[in-house]
Amino acid sequence: MLQPPIVFKGAPFTLTVLYLQHPEVPVLRAALQQKVQQAQAFLHQAPVVLNMTALPADTDWQGVSQTVSEVGLRIVGVSGHYTQQQKQAIQTAELPLLTEGKAPSTLASSSAERSSQLITQPVRSGQQIYAVQRDLIVTSSISAGAEVVADGHLHLYGITRGRVIAGAAGASDSRIFCSHFQAELVAIAGHYWLSDQIPQQFWNCAVMIDLQGEQLKITLLNE
Repeated sequence: MLQPPIVFKGAPFTLTVLYLQHPEVPVLRAALQQKVQQAQAFLHQAPVVLNMTALPADTDWQGVSQTVSEVGLRIVGVSGHYTQQQKQAIQTAELPLLTEGKAPSTLASSSAERSSQLITQPVRSGQQIYAVQRDLIVTSSISAGAEVVADGHLHLYGITRGRVIAGAAGASDSRIFCSHFQAELVAIAGHYWLSDQIPQQFWNCAVMIDLQGEQLKITLLNE
């Protein structure tokens, strides 16, 4: 039996949300250029969703779209609470409007309710593993350029050189446990560090990372 030439399927993806909080395009451009320069490895050509809740109705969406694209980000869509006037302006700028689902607080279940996904093979560069509404346990190595993501906790028992993201659906109580910490990027509930922000005393050590308020905290596990 011949297979159909195309198939539409839903799939979970981890996307960065860019919250726009100033209406002037030059101000946004300067802030974006600075942030992208600071985090080239993470943000270069990164897909982003623009959240426009804080912007006024007369925002120059053509200018916003051009600015975001010129600094090297790729706009997947626009989300937030918008009026009919804003909706028309966004559509005129040929940007897709996204309908948001449930808030992260309702999507993220408590630790006691989550099951776990187990990965025993190495996670190679370019691969992404995403444990939806679960914790993720990886017993092998994670290469540079690979990405492991969980809506719950991450337990990483091999050498970890890639990007590690816990609490992807917004669960701020998620934690990362890693036995050989050499990550390119570490994030919990949208708060992240790049490798050059990680204090050297934690490099290649057994650590626990959690979120306290708006700040990541890293603790040695063998003390």
